[in-house]
Amino acid sequence: VLGSAAIGGGVPEAWVSVLCDAAARGLGIVAGLHSRLATLPGLADAAARGGARLIDARVPPASLPVGTGRRRTGLRLLTVGTDCASGTKYTALAIDRELRRQG
Repeated sequence: VLGSAAIGGGVPEAWVSVLCDAAARGLGIVAGLHSRLATLPGLADAAARGGARLIDARVPPASLPVGTGRRRTGLRLLTVGTDCASGTKYTALAIDRELRRQG
């Protein structure tokens, strides 16, 4: 497992050959990048050769319904962060915990 938060949300050029080698050896690669993994030079071909999966977490599956703005049942709370440092997920979990505590 390799975790990275590269500046600019992309893959450093020096990593591309390493990722291609890993994919050619069958290692699946999952990324939440601003760019798509298959756009990295040679990566899609290497993944095909190795039988590896390339998964872009920012690209939802085609079968996943997206918001329409139409009213739905249930209650929701949207928390939004802009810099991966504001504690958005922690805040959402804390709110959820407190709401459950209050019934």
